[in-house]
Amino acid sequence: TTTTGVQFTTYAEFPILGVSELYGEFEGSFSAQPTTNTIIDFGLMRTATSNPYAPSDGVHFRLTSTGLFGVINSNGSETTTSAFDFTYTLNHKYQFIIAVHERSVEFWIDDVLYATIATPVGQGQPCMSSSLPVSVRHAIVGGAAGSAISFVLNDYTVSIGGPNIALTSCRQQA
Repeated sequence: TTTTGVQFTTYAEFPILGVSELYGEFEGSFSAQPTTNTIIDFGLMRTATSNPYAPSDGVHFRLTSTGLFGVINSNGSETTTSAFDFTYTLNHKYQFIIAVHERSVEFWIDDVLYATIATPVGQGQPCMSSSLPVSVRHAIVGGAAGSAISFVLNDYTVSIGGPNIALTSCRQQA
């Protein structure tokens, strides 16, 4: 219905570490084509605590009626790509990857690089937070949804690339 939303956010936070890369991998599908007044965001991001749960910081994919695109958000200030030249098949599972580097963010779908956003001038990294949770947001804004649509998240993985860590994983996490 109009002006409703739902969100999922992990308690775990994942760090952006200097020269390392932070990877967010999401396996998911859409049940319908993009529709009016519906926004679906998924990625490594903080969301507002009240409806419509708009992202307030982080990096993520966004689906609107204009298509799918990438977003970096630094404390509420968004930088976006143009809509990707990507047409999805309903209910087909795709691999969406966000690669976060201090100087840029890459958006991949099924091993194809769709866009890169350079970290805006004046920012030390793409977002304000130095660690981020995994989040999904689905909101109806600006009026009634044109039709029903769902984003089905089958699984997600967050990993760090680059550093040579000689500690076991459990020791590193501690």
